[in-house]
This record gives sequence, C-alpha cells and structure tokens, in this order.
Amino acid sequence: MAAGMGALFGDHSACLLCLSFLCDCPGFLIGPDMEQKRMISQATRLINTVYGATVPKITVVLRKAIGLAYLAMGGGRMGASSLLAWPTARFDVMGPDVAVELMHGREIAAASNPVEKRKQIH
Repeated sequence: MAAGMGALFGDHSACLLCLSFLCDCPGFLIGPDMEQKRMISQATRLINTVYGATVPKITVVLRKAIGLAYLAMGGGRMGASSLLAWPTARFDVMGPDVAVELMHGREIAAASNPVEKRKQIH
C-alpha cells in the first residue's frame, strides 16, 4: 500500500534531501474492507512520519486536497516548507458525500426512498 511505502521512506528521511508530494487526495476510504487491510493504521503511521520528518517538505496540490489524506501528503499544518496549489485545486475538510451522510444520515435512512432523499439534500 502507498501509505505503508510512504511511511517506510519517511522513516529514513535522514538520508533524503526533501519530501516532495504531488497531492490529488479525494480522502481516505473508511469501512470494513479498509479496516481489514489495516488502512487506518497505515495512514496514521504515514501522517506521524510526515509530521516528524526533519527534511524540507514540498507539497503541490494538483486537484483535490480533502481531510486527513491531504495532511498525509504533507499539507496544511504538517510543516510544509512550500505549499503550492494548482489554480483549480480544491481544499475541503471532508468530501460532500460524507458530509451529507454525517449531517442527514438518520433522515436519509428513515426516508421511504433513501436514494431520492440523498439526491434532494445533496
């Protein structure tokens, strides 16, 4: 997995000149499949490694920078030496689909037609 490989390289950052990230992160997928693949623990390790790296960090946001995935790619408060964004780049705390489920999940589940209700709210 990419998160595991990134953490492995970051753990040996004393040998690197800098960490460079080309960021297009629609966010981390969360669910039973990802939990079985240990995605959460690998992503956490990557975030800790990037944060603790002592070499310069350069992040270029190409398209999407959403949630913790954006932080794992050296964004925001992760101590980036340089943070650049393409003119069409989008920064979000979470994706719109996740936000709709978080804010209106019970209402959608109780609806007679959940798919139509989700479209109406979105």
